[in-house]
Amino acid sequence: MKDLRLIVKAKASAMARWREERKLNQREAANLAGVSPSNWGYLENLKESPKTKSGDWRIAALRIAAAMRCLPEDIWTPAVLQVRFPEIVADVDAGSLQLSLAEEARDRLALPSPHDHVVAIDVRRALSAAIETLTKQEQQVILGRYWRDQTFAQIAGDLDLSCERVRQIEAKALRKLRHDDRATPIKEAQQ
Repeated sequence: MKDLRLIVKAKASAMARWREERKLNQREAANLAGVSPSNWGYLENLKESPKTKSGDWRIAALRIAAAMRCLPEDIWTPAVLQVRFPEIVADVDAGSLQLSLAEEARDRLALPSPHDHVVAIDVRRALSAAIETLTKQEQQVILGRYWRDQTFAQIAGDLDLSCERVRQIEAKALRKLRHDDRATPIKEAQQ
């Protein structure tokens, strides 16, 4: 007969820490972010992906990131997005509880290797360095389009430009980022 029921739950720790630092429960945090408590809970407990099937950030994820004053990628890192089973339940004998259970939990959570995590960090740094070589206006357009999921119209309103001009700035910035001088460090970081 098994003496213990062991439950291991994975959470988006950035959300949990942010909430705990402010002494908020999930309902209060959700209200601050402008999302439903169930959306907050699903995203913090990794029961729902913060991304749509098309790979775009969900509105709730964007609102939570805005409330936390960070990017969604800072909350849901590539490693967090790869978690497949956020909760593991196992009945165990108290006397046989060993390190093997921790190994099983790691395998079932499908966590990436430390190497994959380092590669993701290197790619992010190389991409940030490449973006910093763009003009201020080009940076605003690229960050708006690809990190904040803003439309041309939203960016145009922020920068007091026409939508067509924003599209032109985006095209020029992407050409610059694809150029060998800027693209090579990003490609090298991916290997």
